Amino acid sequence: MGFYPTGRGFESLPGYQIIEGSKMSGLETTYYIVAIVFMVVSFVVLIGIVTALLVIRNKVVNLERTVQEKVRGVNQNVEKVVEVANAVREVARAVKK
Repeated sequence: MGFYPTGRGFESLPGYQIIEGSKMSGLETTYYIVAIVFMVVSFVVLIGIVTALLVIRNKVVNLERTVQEKVRGVNQNVEKVVEVANAVREVARAVKK
């Protein structure tokens, strides 16, 4: 039984004496069980919230990319319209002269 120099084994550890020596009532045991369950549920909910935030962030980033592509397409179309308008203006000036 001698794991420690005292030769008394685990019984000499203060933590072991607290665990073995204390007898909790049913109410205390219920309180600790409810507290542990609450902490586990809170941890699972926290993981769910973080996962949901990451999913929402990815969807927003994809939406932003899509909008940027559409804006680029509109800008290119506007540039083409401006080029055509300039060409028509030059032709109109040439016809007037």
